[in-house]
Amino acid sequence: MIAGMLLTRRAEKNETSTALTAGEGLKLGVLVFGLLRAIASLGDDK
Repeated sequence: MIAGMLLTRRAEKNETSTALTAGEGLKLGVLVFGLLRAIASLGDDK
């Protein structure tokens, strides 16, 4: 969500579009999901 906000602000500042392709959106979603999963598993090292 924060990355989306930053991308939108940068595009507005540079007066460009924020168009993401479906492939880029999917890659970003998978990366974010993996990051959240890694953060969630930090306390499970028993």
